[in-house]
Amino acid sequence: MYYKYGQMNIVSKYFTNSKFFYVLLFILFGIIFMVHYAIAGQAVYGDGIEYYAWLHSVYFDHDLNFKDELTHIYDYRYNNGFPNAHTNNTPALTPAGRVGNFHMPGMAILLMPFYALADIIVLCLNFLGAGMLRNGYSNIYQIVSGIGAVFYGILGIVLTEKTFAYVLSKNKFKNTNLVRAAVMLVVLASPLFYYLAIDVLNSQFGSFFAVSLFYYILFVIKENNSKYFWLGLVAGLAAYVRLQEAALLLPLLIKLAFDYYQKVKLKTLIIYFLIASFTFGVALIPLLLAWQYLYGSVLNHPYFIGVLRYPHYVLLGSLFDATNGLLTKTPLLLFLLLFFPFSFRKAPKEMFIFFAYFVVQIIGIETYGGWPAASFGGRMYISSLPLFFLLSAVLFTKLKKNWLILISVFFIVLNIFNILNFMLFQKQASGNSKGLEQTTRLKIERFLRQL
Repeated sequence: MYYKYGQMNIVSKYFTNSKFFYVLLFILFGIIFMVHYAIAGQAVYGDGIEYYAWLHSVYFDHDLNFKDELTHIYDYRYNNGFPNAHTNNTPALTPAGRVGNFHMPGMAILLMPFYALADIIVLCLNFLGAGMLRNGYSNIYQIVSGIGAVFYGILGIVLTEKTFAYVLSKNKFKNTNLVRAAVMLVVLASPLFYYLAIDVLNSQFGSFFAVSLFYYILFVIKENNSKYFWLGLVAGLAAYVRLQEAALLLPLLIKLAFDYYQKVKLKTLIIYFLIASFTFGVALIPLLLAWQYLYGSVLNHPYFIGVLRYPHYVLLGSLFDATNGLLTKTPLLLFLLLFFPFSFRKAPKEMFIFFAYFVVQIIGIETYGGWPAASFGGRMYISSLPLFFLLSAVLFTKLKKNWLILISVFFIVLNIFNILNFMLFQKQASGNSKGLEQTTRLKIERFLRQL
């Protein structure tokens, strides 16, 4: 016999207070980010260098010449002590004779207000005689930008909770506290925790936020033309963060197909889809123009060279690889799939949409490759987590309180252990034998010896 929803008092009064809970969560994630920053000495490394390059180049240089950004020495000593710390290496040139940037500008678009705020703080403090280095790389720029990324991550969690509370309430499941618990279980026991609280200056926070906003609009906002205008715009933003999120037009199309089945006029649905497609296409024009400028042709971008000319087929490696597989590195998600058959009874339309998107992402990621890079877990599947949020909610309706507590603690602790193991012994973000986190480990060892 399962617990009734009203009897499952597994959280304190603070957990049920939304504002208090999310402010506390923001502070917690912010502290975790700052602790990691204090140990590692910086927040920009690995792929984050090219994402961050868009910020610096556009804000400080007012151009798309990434030579300065990609030759800067990303080290806490050079970030803060030398205005012109660059390597002598010359970045490879594109067919257009320019220094390209493989990664997308969406992170920079989202973090630009925080990056500008950091610069304003530096200008104000220098006006008062502080003499701070205004180079766009120093601690204050990375920290304020990182806190901005944490903010977007928390906002994505809020939107996710509201979306699933609304979806499940239509199916006679109205316990918002359990929805929050189900959402937080996936957040804390999946790669999302790592990318929202530790390695934040990367694309994952932006992908999670944009996709969460997209689904909130898709399922919660009432039907009208402006809704589909914003859906197209947000889908475009998601594609700016990670190009694979252009597939968000598929959930939109499936949702409209369900609406047609429910007797909504075909003409109305066609208008909705055309509005969303138009705004999506218009949103991508600046990106396509930037690629045209940098590479001489949009099809010269490495994304398209990799997919169209040299496809990669590694059968389900992105799911089951021992080091980077989504399901092997995050066993909670594999466990949640056991509840897949029950999910269609709770929210059939939404489950079909999330599952279809997950399948499309599997095909795209397996075809393109890139998942074996130095990263924690299935980072490329962040936008597919709504499937598992829904499965987690189903889990909370099927098991008793004691089992839920035991399962939650086990998978969260396991995830934290995996994260620490990755950071200290596996990460190779900077090309060394143990990557940037080798510095972290050495600092911890020196600290312990001094105790």
